Order: sequence, then C-alpha cells, then structure tokens
Amino acid sequence: MFDAGFAAFVLAAGALVLAPGPDTVLVLSAGATGGQRAGALAALGVSAGVLVHTGLVTVGVAALLAASPVAFAALKLCGGAYLCWLGVRTLAGGGSLGSGSDVSRPFVAGVTTIVLNPKVAVFFLAFLPHFVDGDAATNVPVLGGTYAVLTAAYLGAVGATAGRARSLFEERAVLLRVVSGVALLVLGVGVLVEAVPTSTFTAVTTI
Repeated sequence: MFDAGFAAFVLAAGALVLAPGPDTVLVLSAGATGGQRAGALAALGVSAGVLVHTGLVTVGVAALLAASPVAFAALKLCGGAYLCWLGVRTLAGGGSLGSGSDVSRPFVAGVTTIVLNPKVAVFFLAFLPHFVDGDAATNVPVLGGTYAVLTAAYLGAVGATAGRARSLFEERAVLLRVVSGVALLVLGVGVLVEAVPTSTFTAVTTI
C-alpha cells in the first residue's frame, strides 16, 4: 500500500487537512474556551465524522446524496443551523472560561459538524476513488482511515495549542466568547445562505 500512489494521496490529503474550515474553527473554539481536553475531543470528533463519510462513500450513500439536490440542501440546512446553534451557545456562556467547554460534548459537536456537511461527503466521493488501487471496497476505507488519522493529528495539535494558550485569555473571557461565537455564527449563516437555492432569492425579490 505504501507505493507512489499512496504517497501522493498522503501529500494531497495533508494539504487538504491544513485548509481552514468549520472544523478548524470548532476545534479552536473548544480548545481556547474549554482547555486542551475539549480541543482534543473536538478534534477526535471531527476525525470520527471523516470515518462516517468514508463509510458513506464505501456503501454508495454519498453518490445518492450527490444525485439529490433536495437531500443535499436539506443536510446543508441542518449543518448550518447546527453551527448557528453552537455560536449562540458560545455567546450565551458566562464571563469566566472556567473548566468546561463552550461547546457541550465537544466530541459530539465535532462528529455532528462534519457529518452534517454534505460537501465533505461529495468531496470524498470525488477525491478518494482517484487513489484507489484495486477493489474499492477494500481501499476506500484504508484511504479514509488515513485521512482521519491526518485530521486527528493536525486538529489535535490545533486544539492543544489553543488549550495551552487558554490562560492568556482568562482576563478576556467575554471577548474570546464573542469572537468564537461570532465566527461560528458567520460560518453557520454562510452555510444556510448557500443551502437556499438561487431561485428562492429571485422569487422573493420579485414579490
């Protein structure tokens, strides 16, 4: 498995993992406001969500999702609403960082954020098969598992760094909550706007 093709996959996957997105914001928020443990749990949750999408590609569910605009939009709406909910929870937190996380059950939050992002499912459907060598049922899980490990390593480091820097923000807890909450809300609203068909906006503006 450790051939030139697999090496190319690791390089490509590594570059993609480093690209910032909702998962990075979530892990940063969890680590900065809840400590290293919360950041690590959020990172592991994101990695678990990657494995879920890998399974969806393996059994063909991702293909069905990609072929159904309605299902794609519905899942995207759920994902955007969830990010907004996390943002509201963060903004509603107390003034002290305390010992808990802004994001309730950060592992579950990490899993949910990724699973409710249909772009990830469609991306895996388009990305993984290019690196499959032989039986897809055998190789897709291996590639997806590798991607999940890379994700856990990078986001785990992000969460740990944010957690270690947490003490620097103790006196600015309210500001940190506002920044984290607004970031999650902006991401959530952006996803919701993308999920609404352009024809809907056209119809509204013509009323």
